[in-house]
Amino acid sequence: RRCVQETVIEEEYVPHEEEDTQCQICLESLTNQVITGNDLCGHVFHMRCLIQHARTQIKEKKIPVVCPMKHECGKDLDQGLLEEILDENTLQKYDSFSLKRVQESHADEYMYCLTPDCNYIFVHDGKQSRFICPKCHEEYCLRCAVKYHFEQTCQEFSINMKTDKNDICLLYTSPSPRDS
Repeated sequence: RRCVQETVIEEEYVPHEEEDTQCQICLESLTNQVITGNDLCGHVFHMRCLIQHARTQIKEKKIPVVCPMKHECGKDLDQGLLEEILDENTLQKYDSFSLKRVQESHADEYMYCLTPDCNYIFVHDGKQSRFICPKCHEEYCLRCAVKYHFEQTCQEFSINMKTDKNDICLLYTSPSPRDS
């Protein structure tokens, strides 16, 4: 019987004679306990121990989640296994951290929308300069990473921004005609 969420996955566990019958996380016997294993490496653990291991790894942003036998094994936990044992909230965090990790490792290919709190990621080939986010609908210049400046080059926009800031400073620092 298999149930999604962090409920029971009942499987009869019959260890091979030469196989260790202890959970390598808590070191207690695996017999007569609810157990699960990683399909990618075959290591077997108590369900509760593996759930706690996965939650801890995700909380600490250690992505991908690896087999608890990492010194002997080092294989990632199977995505299907994580989907079976983790609650929806933890799985969403895992997916979010995984996506961020991919984006960071390929920063020259992927970009986040420049709007704070918008988590839209897109492929940036370096050729496009104008970007309209399909999620937040903001428009940006990708060359200079600011709101899109219509009918101005990045250099013209930059010069105008410096001039505008200087004009504002002059308003506050110029003596008024009454002071003369």
